[in-house]
Amino acid sequence: MKLNPGAVAIVAAALAATYSPEQAEAFTATTASRSGLGFIDASWLRTEHRNSWSSLSVAAPVETSDAPLLLDYDMVNSLTYRGLQKECRERGFPAVGTTAALRTRLLDEAAAVRSEGVDENGNISEFCASDSIKFSDESDPEYAFKSLVNEIMEKAEIGHWKAATRKLKKLKKCYATDKNPVPAEAYVAVLETCLDNRLQGARASVPARKILEEMAENGYVIPSDMGNSCVFNSLGDGPNATHAGCGGIDTALAMLAALESQSTGLDSNIITVDTYGAVVSALSRDGAVEEAVLLLRAMVVEHSFTPPLSTFADVAAAASMAGGKGEIVLQVMTLAKASGYVLDQIASAGAGRSILASGVIAAEQMENLALGLRLLTAAGKAEGCEPDRGDDLVASSSKAAQRACTLIHKSAIDMAFQDDNWKLAVKLLSLMTERSLTPSTTVWRKVVSLCCRNEKSKKATALLLDWIKFSEDGKADKPP
Repeated sequence: MKLNPGAVAIVAAALAATYSPEQAEAFTATTASRSGLGFIDASWLRTEHRNSWSSLSVAAPVETSDAPLLLDYDMVNSLTYRGLQKECRERGFPAVGTTAALRTRLLDEAAAVRSEGVDENGNISEFCASDSIKFSDESDPEYAFKSLVNEIMEKAEIGHWKAATRKLKKLKKCYATDKNPVPAEAYVAVLETCLDNRLQGARASVPARKILEEMAENGYVIPSDMGNSCVFNSLGDGPNATHAGCGGIDTALAMLAALESQSTGLDSNIITVDTYGAVVSALSRDGAVEEAVLLLRAMVVEHSFTPPLSTFADVAAAASMAGGKGEIVLQVMTLAKASGYVLDQIASAGAGRSILASGVIAAEQMENLALGLRLLTAAGKAEGCEPDRGDDLVASSSKAAQRACTLIHKSAIDMAFQDDNWKLAVKLLSLMTERSLTPSTTVWRKVVSLCCRNEKSKKATALLLDWIKFSEDGKADKPP
């Protein structure tokens, strides 16, 4: 059948208008062409396992694909900080820097350029929109610049943070130049008023983030207390660590990157251990365990911080509850040991018991019975838990911990039964009762029968009497 040349031209034009040149060419190709701890290995802290915080940041692991998604201007500007990092990694770009730097790399790759007088949301900027009548004062070329700076300082002084941020944006967009940049005093004044009332209930998180990034890009010194307060107050208890939908982890990470850019060594690091810890805990609560442990490792190894036990506990608990991430729990315990904590003593604190409980859960998931029993023994040696025992408190700290402890003891007794080791089986059964764990009827029967098989009649009789006593107290089923 012979096609109408006019129809072919119309179809080709429609394809060219709808798809990219590459896609249109694929459509027009022929069908044939289309076919086609003593007990914890500390080697994780070695150099080959380390990626510095500055070079790795906390971008989520990239899911490799055949071809990255084609991005346009609106898509790039809608990405969060971690989303920008992910897209940069997929395209082989550096995933470090401020939000503006990451967006610029993606926009340059997509050849999407913002027009003059258009803001970052793609709307006509009211600050740079031209009027029908223009006035100019040739007596002082910088009069408008100085006047706007004074207005910014006045608004910031009376606490009008929204008006101050709008005028600061106008100053940067329309009047600031390389020779006459926005003064550091204006940034600090607006940042200070944004920080009032905990970043205005986190509503001022984004303006504060932009100020920190612009100060870092201009080489201005960011006050340490203000920078740390911005990061800390941008985190909340909502989804993605937001506060009433404002702030969140991505905003905090962008602020953290801006502060990191001004840190060139241990002595010049302006970020406190509490600020790092708040971000690590927020990442853990959000389920980003891999990112949390990377930042935790940076705190311990690169900055020589000693985070509180609660920070380690948050990461370990999130990893143990995620399932299949037992190795991360061991990494957290290795970092705790590298920070100076002694695992045989941390059970005296609630956060320490939480770390050990997470370790026991991870040991059960990894079928590492020796590690699980060793952690419980370490908890039992801790002082300051009176009148209770540390291992008892660890075993009863949660349903998951109690289940893991019970399964570990049961499996260890099964192995002792197979090895005909009656002494070990009796010891493990005794530890189960001491740790408020309830042995099943099968466990009781195995230990008693093992003693009988080895002609330990007195021990078998004593165990049977204990079994009867526990059943009378409701702590075990009645012997058959």
